[in-house]
Amino acid sequence: MFFVYTPEMVSLLSKILTINAKIERLYKLLPGVACDCYSRNCLVDEIMMTNDIEGVRSTRKEIIDVIEAPEGKEDKHSRFEGLIQKYLRLLESDEDNIPLSSCKDIRLLYDEIVLPEIDDCNKPDGEIFRKDSACVVSATQQEKHKGIIPEAKIVEYMSKVIEILNSDQFPLLIRIAAAHYLIGYIHPFYDGNGRLSRFISSYMLQKDLNILIALRLAYTIKNDKSQYYKAFDLCNDVKNRGDVTPFILMFLEMLDTAATSIYTRLDEGLEALNYYNRLVGKIENADERNVIFFLIQNKLFASEKFDIQNMANLLKCSYGKATKILDRLIREGVPIKRKKPSRKYLFSVDLNDISDYLEKY
Repeated sequence: MFFVYTPEMVSLLSKILTINAKIERLYKLLPGVACDCYSRNCLVDEIMMTNDIEGVRSTRKEIIDVIEAPEGKEDKHSRFEGLIQKYLRLLESDEDNIPLSSCKDIRLLYDEIVLPEIDDCNKPDGEIFRKDSACVVSATQQEKHKGIIPEAKIVEYMSKVIEILNSDQFPLLIRIAAAHYLIGYIHPFYDGNGRLSRFISSYMLQKDLNILIALRLAYTIKNDKSQYYKAFDLCNDVKNRGDVTPFILMFLEMLDTAATSIYTRLDEGLEALNYYNRLVGKIENADERNVIFFLIQNKLFASEKFDIQNMANLLKCSYGKATKILDRLIREGVPIKRKKPSRKYLFSVDLNDISDYLEKY
């Protein structure tokens, strides 16, 4: 395997790092609630998309239920529990270190994040990986690529992947792209290879880039899945002679797209927040001012609505006090929407309505 430094590759590396620096600056300017809302929104999207790419259905609700489970009361039998908890660790700790120094480490990671969702017939049957053949098929069930066999070769090749990831010979983003391709090429497990490689890529990306970019990989791939698989097919072709430059370029382009979209969202979101912050500043009561601004931040940066417990946690008050504040605001005519789609009330604001209300305040 080899790659060639091209002007396009160098330009993409430079562009990604430049946008990342801008994202870091904007990310630090986000109020705490907006930061948490957007980070969690990206996390949920990433988990849904990494499953969806493999044809595994997951819903926002079941992912959020696992995320919001009280500490120490997580249901280890919940779907995607291992995958969600691993992604959460990326979000919650900059210092988190996941061992990736041996094939056994890869297997332990696989067991944690993917194995519970794998059918019995597709679970690993070798000492570490699979012992029989496996192949990648197209949507029409045509064989596209055969994974490496026997298991001894898989171990040898995966050891090279680990060596690449831990080397400092090339820029980290290039190493991540190469390793991502190789895991797909080797296909060490019967099933779950894509989810495993995307998690490893996200974990490694957050070492050099803002966590939001690392949590936008599967989302970006899903939006341009044809280019993703086309790059695999091109590099897998025997006539390509092991040149992974096309895959690295595609991977860097995906990162550039992810970073650019995040920067745009943060830039526009912060501009809107500054506008609403000036309007909310007219409200004298601190609790009422905070509740309205929390709801605005949530509307701008998240897909899920707040419940009373969310609000109580943010206000650092009791459930009862948060309920009274919200009830009072609604009685006073503040355009806060209250719905009960299931067992609890959810609260949100329409930005146009709240803007009109605050402008007249």
